[in-house]
Amino acid sequence: VPDVAVIRAGVVSQGATTAEALSGNARQMASVLAALKGAGIADRDIQTATISLSPQYRYAENQPPVITGYQASNSVSVKFRDIARSGTILDTLVKQGANQIDGPSLTIDAIDGAMDEARVDAVKRARARADLYARALGMRIDRILMVSFFQHPFYPVGGSRSDAANLVNLPVPAYTKGAAIRDLVESVWLPRLEAHRPEMIFISAGFDAHRDDDLGQLGLVEQDYAWITGRIKEVARRHSGRRIVSSLEGGYNLRALGRSVEAHLRVLADV
Repeated sequence: VPDVAVIRAGVVSQGATTAEALSGNARQMASVLAALKGAGIADRDIQTATISLSPQYRYAENQPPVITGYQASNSVSVKFRDIARSGTILDTLVKQGANQIDGPSLTIDAIDGAMDEARVDAVKRARARADLYARALGMRIDRILMVSFFQHPFYPVGGSRSDAANLVNLPVPAYTKGAAIRDLVESVWLPRLEAHRPEMIFISAGFDAHRDDDLGQLGLVEQDYAWITGRIKEVARRHSGRRIVSSLEGGYNLRALGRSVEAHLRVLADV
């Protein structure tokens, strides 16, 4: 259950010169910060979010742009521990000169603990679902091997560790492209899968590593997903009687998601 609210509040101001824009912005922002502290917001709950200065232009046909002034922007991220007071405090900020406000968004203060609980629950659910599928096929869960790759440190640090013998986690830096992922699958995933000799394969099919997906910062395309699917399918053909269960996990650019899912399913269905 969310127990804190987070907003971004700031001041956008303009001036004929950089000094005028910055000084005016600083005066208004000082009033905003004073209002936050006067409302009982602790220093640890106020963090600088953005600071910027940019020229403003006048455009005319067949003429080069002309600078007409400058715009300064300064905003802070503010955490409200008493959610009920957030509306009153926002009114005060506006009165003190805040002219840029985003939020509030509700979240959990002790997010790491909540995430750990969610991960434990997700693993339990995955195991229960795997048991269900296995029983439906007249099988039982005996050995489990999990292989994955993900952007790091985009996800929590714990995800980069492979303390358990049956976990093959491959953290990769932002902007890693499909060719590098294919190399990792070929050199790390496949040898472990071959040694494991799986009797059934479950795919958590996430496509947010696509280069067009704004949530992540990886560089895969549909052809990479098709290639990975094909390599997994080869393992299934050799060891699990072609038994594969694929479940859609994610993807946030709907066009890229649609193309990637199609590529994945075409390989699975041999079409």
